[in-house]
Amino acid sequence: SGTTQEIMALRAHPERASAADVARLEALYDAGILQLDAQIGRLLRGLRERGDLEETLVVVTSDHGEEFADHGNFSHGHTHHRELLHVPLILSAPGEPRGLRVPTPVSLIDVVPTALALLGQAVPEDMDGIDLSPLWRGGAPPERPLFAEAGPHPREDALRSIRSGRFVLIRGPEGAQPV
Repeated sequence: SGTTQEIMALRAHPERASAADVARLEALYDAGILQLDAQIGRLLRGLRERGDLEETLVVVTSDHGEEFADHGNFSHGHTHHRELLHVPLILSAPGEPRGLRVPTPVSLIDVVPTALALLGQAVPEDMDGIDLSPLWRGGAPPERPLFAEAGPHPREDALRSIRSGRFVLIRGPEGAQPV
């Protein structure tokens, strides 16, 4: 099955999850990714067939990952472990290099400023985030903290974190916890 109710029941009682439960949920998640990949491929083929792909900015990303008992829990929105925060950010733009991998951690808040810059538009000075294109053009990685938030919004007890280099500080309802 793998319904939302099943996942929430496992999240409420992770100790009840069997290895088979975890394997089934991971397989369903992988199937969802495979389906998304097929649809993105369909979109790109359509753009290529129309002759528009080389003139199109394509951005693929996600707002969060998922946890499959990695730290004794399921789903998302309750921790700031790497599998929840490390999401893909794939960009393809006219005139930009292809096939590069940039290891520098960035923030999803950078997607809009980067898209605007790649489209030749001015990035408003008061906009949060930065243009990431210097990262694949040989520029130095930005030295700045990265922020994340999880939980129902707006809530005072939402989980918040700040990452600076190899250091992470997480603040939840019980206070701040360095990781």
